[in-house]
Amino acid sequence: MTVALPFIMAGMSAVGAAGSASQSASNSDFNADVARTNAHQERLFATEDANRQRAEGSRRIGTMRSKVGASGVDLASGSVLDVITDEAITNELAALDISARAETRARASDSQASMFSAQASNTRKSAPLSILGAGLKGFAGGKQLIN
Repeated sequence: MTVALPFIMAGMSAVGAAGSASQSASNSDFNADVARTNAHQERLFATEDANRQRAEGSRRIGTMRSKVGASGVDLASGSVLDVITDEAITNELAALDISARAETRARASDSQASMFSAQASNTRKSAPLSILGAGLKGFAGGKQLIN
């Protein structure tokens, strides 16, 4: 039994290292999926928020037009047209700002997903060496116990 101890410890260490590498890679894959989902959600929410901003701006412009039209002023000329145009431009810039900020956050999540995917890939690639190293360390530890 004493002779087998280093081999038993080597096997146990190798199995532990394999399980650890597999779990670590699975965790990284999961984190990558979460980050990709976050990026997708960010883009969806941004589209909705930008559309909401545009709709609100359109309502404001409609209210302006109806008030100015009710007063008998020509809507197609002069300072009234300038004010309405400025409001439309401001509204569109606000919608584009919403989209740009969300895209920045989504790209950060995409980068995070890429990092986690690379981490999972590296863990899988290095697993055989980790398993071998753990096995050798276990063998050496078992060898010391019997000496």
